[in-house]
Amino acid sequence: MWQLNQVLVAMGRFFNMDEKTTFKTWTVMETLIGLVGFAAALGIFYAASLI
Repeated sequence: MWQLNQVLVAMGRFFNMDEKTTFKTWTVMETLIGLVGFAAALGIFYAASLI
C-alpha cells in the first residue's frame, strides 16, 4: 500500500496538483481502467462463447 501512496504523491507533484485534486484524478483513472478492463473481458468472453 505504501508504494501506491508514493506513486500518488509523485503524480500530484509532477502535475502540480494539490492532494484533493490528485486523489480525485487518481480515483477517476482507476475506475476507468477497471471499467475498460471489465468491458474487454466481457467482450472476449462473449466472442469466445460464439466459437
